[in-house]
Amino acid sequence: MDLLKTVVLCLGIGWLLSKIFFFLLIQMGSGSTVLWGQ
Repeated sequence: MDLLKTVVLCLGIGWLLSKIFFFLLIQMGSGSTVLWGQ
């Protein structure tokens, strides 16, 4: 059971981090066009 809990926990954290990462990537992508344009 511990192994199953660990796998589920890792998958959940990984999914959360990927969503946060993509969100930040999109935010930086829309903002970096202004920054890199200068």
